[in-house]
Amino acid sequence: MTSNENRGARGCNRRTGGQIWSGTTAAALGAALLFGCGGSDAGGHGSPVPKELVGQWQTAIAGPAGVNDYAGGEVPNIPDMIEIQSSVLGIAFYFFEDGRYQLVWLWQTAYANVCGREISWDEHGTLAIGGSAFTFQPGSAMFRMLDSCSPGLTTEKPAHTKNLTVQVTRQVNRAGAEQLRLRYPSGSELVLDKLIKK
Repeated sequence: MTSNENRGARGCNRRTGGQIWSGTTAAALGAALLFGCGGSDAGGHGSPVPKELVGQWQTAIAGPAGVNDYAGGEVPNIPDMIEIQSSVLGIAFYFFEDGRYQLVWLWQTAYANVCGREISWDEHGTLAIGGSAFTFQPGSAMFRMLDSCSPGLTTEKPAHTKNLTVQVTRQVNRAGAEQLRLRYPSGSELVLDKLIKK
């Protein structure tokens, strides 16, 4: 997704060069998720975020992905694809000190040998933190879809959002790197790695 296709993103002024999609979550997977905005449409501030959690946390999931598990609102209908060759879902959270957050996911698929589709969700809001319970309180969200074989499916529109509470725990992987484990009400879990800026 290019910066031109993202001009409608709330909280980011594309004319000043802010970019949602730059860098990679995992180079081999090509899920691009790096925040350059720092803005939020949510009014006010949420619970202060512990210093060790401030920053970007991300992951990429190869294979079929249940995007509905990771969106705090209603994901618009996504038409079925035939003969899916590859699929990757990149998810990233950015937590700000003052309790704001940004959640972005990008689902990239290749299907029918020659077609590609990108579906994204860009959400801004505030956090209410109570122990390990993090309640995401969205102020706005944008849903986008591009399909190389079906231009008529191109969509960019505000998404309906609702509060979502997940259980968040910190852990360390075998390499000694910090991770966050998010457990959703559905029972689905995400393990996120912290982006270390070089």
